[in-house]
Amino acid sequence: MLSIIAAIDKKLTLGIKNKLPWNIPGDLKWFKKHTIYKNIIMGYNTWKSINEKPLEKRFNIVISNTKKENKKNIFFTNSIHKAIKKAQNNKFYTKEKEIMIIGGGKIYKKTIKYVTKMYLTHIKTIILGGDTYFPYYNKKKWKRTFIENYKADKINIYDYSFEIVERI
Repeated sequence: MLSIIAAIDKKLTLGIKNKLPWNIPGDLKWFKKHTIYKNIIMGYNTWKSINEKPLEKRFNIVISNTKKENKKNIFFTNSIHKAIKKAQNNKFYTKEKEIMIIGGGKIYKKTIKYVTKMYLTHIKTIILGGDTYFPYYNKKKWKRTFIENYKADKINIYDYSFEIVERI
């Protein structure tokens, strides 16, 4: 199963200058909970944004035209289809067969038509100056299977909610 995980504001903003425009520790825990022990696929800019270090306890697949050396927990490829094939055949972390697309905007846009599930964190604000966006998706073609709302507090600066949707 191919899934997306993303945090977006009310205007579908994902980032500014290759960084998250918010600091929501609750979202980072959600991200880890839903990606740990899975194959994850990301674009090269997302790879750069995590300081070019593989996320632990996950098999990291990076889509890039820049040639890099494959290592124990990291595989580079130049195609989404090759990335998905590698994840499907990878036995490194396979407690679950779910493959997670973790970003960025271009990768989400190219893969959204293939995914069956999305884990979305809705940040309840509008970020000004965003330059990376989540692709538009028709909400009528997705069924909500989970929602949980949180208020801003001392460590999470905005109200936010977690939502899981599945393709109808």
